[in-house]
Amino acid sequence: MEKPLYPIFIDLSNRQVVVIGGGNIATHKVQSLLATKAEIVVIAPQLTTELQQLAQQNRITTHQRPYQSGDLDSAHLVICATNQPDINQRVRADADAIRVFCNVVDDPQHCSYYTPSVAQQGPLTLAVSTTGICPSLAKRLRQQLQQQFGPQYAKLLLTLDQLRRQLKDQLPHDPQKRKTIIEAFLDQALPLAEKQTDPDFAPLLAQWSKP
Repeated sequence: MEKPLYPIFIDLSNRQVVVIGGGNIATHKVQSLLATKAEIVVIAPQLTTELQQLAQQNRITTHQRPYQSGDLDSAHLVICATNQPDINQRVRADADAIRVFCNVVDDPQHCSYYTPSVAQQGPLTLAVSTTGICPSLAKRLRQQLQQQFGPQYAKLLLTLDQLRRQLKDQLPHDPQKRKTIIEAFLDQALPLAEKQTDPDFAPLLAQWSKP
């Protein structure tokens, strides 16, 4: 039976994320976390050269030793990336005990959350998950989305942000009219994004920002 999941995007800035493991997979997870401005703590007896360099640059904190009880006490999120099933199970159990979400890489049965494959275009984020069943499929679907939704969609989203801000100033007490204008803008802007790689949204912005 499939697990009922609730997809969310989490703000990890200034929150501690503990990564258990120091190999290539752990390194990849750390790389994906750097942009979030999280406080990244890596715990493992051995660390890749890249993890050591990141620690020297004070971008992450490392503890070069085996995992031990108490390592998760300040964590907001946990990633366990070891090839030792007993450690993976222990980390998940410890995380559950303090009500912290834990992802055990390549072990869906011991995950309390799953990380999606992400296509990014500026502020636009498209995420695909197979609930840990087949990350390879999620990766291929993400690649398709990356091609389908090019940089023009980031440009569209930034233009929409401008329009939304202007409408809030002009129509502070009329959310329904603001919504109607944005929908009308999208009716004209989306076909441009679908057909052009570098559409000019400025004329539409000027048109719809004057209700």
